[in-house]
Amino acid sequence: MLATVKESYEKLIKSKEFKNEGFLCGLFLVSDIKEIDNSAWQIDFYDKDSDTITSYAVAEKIEVTPKSEIFKEENAEIEELKIEEVKTTFKAAMKKSEKALKKHEEEA
Repeated sequence: MLATVKESYEKLIKSKEFKNEGFLCGLFLVSDIKEIDNSAWQIDFYDKDSDTITSYAVAEKIEVTPKSEIFKEENAEIEELKIEEVKTTFKAAMKKSEKALKKHEEEA
């Protein structure tokens, strides 16, 4: 079963893999729809000093993608994502996206 993003976030910040550099800037789930329950949340932290992102794939194990260049416009500012402000569950977001896809006669 897919963990909630907040469960994955808590697991990450309590782990030995977490570097605590920068601030939370992104939460992603990229998966084939048939494999969704076995997918890992990607949790990204932006380090303003080095203008880089560290990504963590949080599943049973935590995989770290070390600091990498960020793709953004030169003067664009990366905003902090506050985990406590995330109100929508993954299931609710899935239902909304399925509804939108159906409306436009598209598939996931």
